[in-house]
Amino acid sequence: MIGNKSARLAILGASLGLLLLTLPLASHAQDAYHLLHSFTFGVDGAQPTAGLLMSEEETAIYGTAEYGGSADRGNIFRLDRSALGWHGTVLHSFGQGEDGWYPQSALILDKKGNMYGTTSEGGPYGFGTVFEMSPTGGGKWMERILQSFSIYTPNTPIAPLTLDSQGNLYGTTQNGGFAWGTVFELTPPSSSSSEWVFSLLYQFTDTDDGAYPQSGVLIDKQGNLYGASYFAGNQDSGTVYELKKTATGWQEKTLYEFQRGDDGANPSGPLTTDGQGNLYGTTENAGSAKCGVVFRLSYSQGKWVDQTLYSFDCGSDGANPWGGVTFDRFGNLYGTTMNGGAYGYGTLFKLSPNAYGAWTESVLYSFSNGQDGENPRWGVVADRFNRLFGVTTYGGMPCGCGTVFELSLPINPTN
Repeated sequence: MIGNKSARLAILGASLGLLLLTLPLASHAQDAYHLLHSFTFGVDGAQPTAGLLMSEEETAIYGTAEYGGSADRGNIFRLDRSALGWHGTVLHSFGQGEDGWYPQSALILDKKGNMYGTTSEGGPYGFGTVFEMSPTGGGKWMERILQSFSIYTPNTPIAPLTLDSQGNLYGTTQNGGFAWGTVFELTPPSSSSSEWVFSLLYQFTDTDDGAYPQSGVLIDKQGNLYGASYFAGNQDSGTVYELKKTATGWQEKTLYEFQRGDDGANPSGPLTTDGQGNLYGTTENAGSAKCGVVFRLSYSQGKWVDQTLYSFDCGSDGANPWGGVTFDRFGNLYGTTMNGGAYGYGTLFKLSPNAYGAWTESVLYSFSNGQDGENPRWGVVADRFNRLFGVTTYGGMPCGCGTVFELSLPINPTN
């Protein structure tokens, strides 16, 4: 096994209710940018580190702030669009007993309007939770803990959950199992029980299968799961893996081991697919300039083949993409970098394919460490009008506690 465990900790350390007011859509010097909200710590939270959830009607945005709030343990917020701008509401502040602390993952929504997410710490045993948020009417929400983690179990969930068509939840823990993280399933209550049933699907072994999964899992039409681990593999630079359900249980297969070269190292954000079975993601480190890459894995002639779509140069194009990429309906990819750009505080970028299989990167926005925010850790979500929504972990006024932003793009963007 190649890799220094203390060096891992250094890499991880280096990587790692809202004000009830109406915010007008403020244009920035870079044309299409709009500031939707600036966090203020004590009331509305601080340091949002996860992606956003768009409502089905596309009139509201949900998200989590890792810190701040009434108990300084983070919160869940909602932004509603109106003719005057965006109005913010806190749905839940963590730290109220055993409800969990420090949410680092995006929320997901089921068909009944319930939301699900994770906290990385807290709960009855102190090592994180899986929670459900259910609307109770009148704009009120109720939180329920579905699973609590302890030091003796899988623990520290930091990735978003995935929901299948039967209502089962799938997720990962960064730690626990054999100490290197796990993949788990939560099955909804049956007619004879009111409790969700926890099942451990896989425990990482810190070898070629991976270690410290941070990306959550992607589910295909056959029910197979795909994810990425931040460490391990033959260069201790992370892996992409598949979990397939068989008659005898779930079987893990490593699809690719990153080599810390031009292919990148340390995949962190979620994977996405183009609907043709190809997998796309980002690595935080390595690449030709050692500032991360966007990659694609394709199945060809009995094996998975890695292709680097773009390698960041650590300059105005951005550096250290952490949060994965998102497709638009035209086949373009969008994402963020935590660093680099014109001012060194991160970018929002676009990758466009051409007829010859090459991809061109363009920076749509460079964050300036002003009111617009800095260091966007996660990626973006898009609505049907080709507007992109995301968060910055830091920056903004008055305390540098992070922002929510919108970037408006042409309705029919060309490649």
